[in-house]
Amino acid sequence: MRGISTFIAAAVIWAIAPAAAQQLPTVACRPIVAHVESFFTITVPANRTTGYDWVLEDPLNAAVVRLRSKAYVPSSGLPGAPGLETWTFSTYGRGRALISLKYVRPWEKTAPPAKEALYVVAVR
Repeated sequence: MRGISTFIAAAVIWAIAPAAAQQLPTVACRPIVAHVESFFTITVPANRTTGYDWVLEDPLNAAVVRLRSKAYVPSSGLPGAPGLETWTFSTYGRGRALISLKYVRPWEKTAPPAKEALYVVAVR
């Protein structure tokens, strides 16, 4: 009996191991609180030399928040050096909005994102 349960446990671990290995590194969902008619920024690590770029997964709730700009600044002048990408948003009305960023290579349409970052914005 013990041999059967060990076999079943091993089979279950073997079956779910590929799914666990494919989980994406995700920045935890972070709350942002802002006031109407103000600005806030989100800064994420990036490395443009790898072909990856942060993109919005879904359209923003434009009644609450809108993208103003996005800028990449490398950490040094060395080839291949990583940097930071800063997204600047402005707020327009009270409410909540979800900002979902994906770190992808734009030409790899079916590849999963290398990273994800989720933010919940509450505008008061």
